[in-house]
Amino acid sequence: MTTVAEKYLQIAKLAKDPANAEVVIDGILTFFGLDYFDLDLGVEYLYTTKVIDYKFRSVLHKAEDMDAIIAWFKEKAGVTDEEIAAAEAKEKEYVAGCLMLAKQYLGMGHCISGKTYLELAAAKGSEEAIAQLKDMEYAQDMYDLGEHYLAMGHCICSKTYFELAAAKGCPKAAAKLKDMEYAEDMYKLGEHYLGMGHCICGKTYFELAAAKGCPKAAAKLKDIEYAEDMYKLGEQYLAMGHKICSKTYFELAAAKGCPKAAAKLAEYEA
Repeated sequence: MTTVAEKYLQIAKLAKDPANAEVVIDGILTFFGLDYFDLDLGVEYLYTTKVIDYKFRSVLHKAEDMDAIIAWFKEKAGVTDEEIAAAEAKEKEYVAGCLMLAKQYLGMGHCISGKTYLELAAAKGSEEAIAQLKDMEYAQDMYDLGEHYLAMGHCICSKTYFELAAAKGCPKAAAKLKDMEYAEDMYKLGEHYLGMGHCICGKTYFELAAAKGCPKAAAKLKDIEYAEDMYKLGEQYLAMGHKICSKTYFELAAAKGCPKAAAKLAEYEA
């Protein structure tokens, strides 16, 4: 349960920012058990019930002199400096605990739990937690853009966004970059073996790369499948004695990098 000193501390912190003037007045009215949609009516109630005098009534209506308002509230709430110091120490300990748990869960890759503890610390005014939450929001935006461009086949753009997200500590982005690096290595091995005429090995590496979301590898597999179909049709028509048709299919297969089809065409030239 929130103590009077803790409630005072919450309102005093809000009062540091002039933009929170209405929130501060509402918090004070709530402290006195008043729930007014129109804050001016609440101030008038305090005046008519002699909780405030005429001069301070004007101060609350204007809501400009936050120092005077908080000093008055401290007196009316009856909190001492010792109680405030104890509340501050308790809050500091709470924030430190939240930050520690957030670091622990984020380090384990549990982003939702980590974010929850950061939000709890930020609610207490922790600038460190607020900054980390901004970083997490930025990282999520960059990660989403990375996924978006990767789905469109723009690997360079997507990688850039994943790198920006990973730089802010996004574990999903870091994992994605590892996958992309692995996929690129597998794709290069596929190209290497395919260039040597080892189609089965080349295809295997392209499949490994495609499994990690590499669009080039996926496209290469389609080309290999297409080339294999064309090569088989070429063989079929050649067996039937239709050399012109078979040559056409071998040419289509060779155009997609099929070494067997290229070898067949060389026989035609011979």
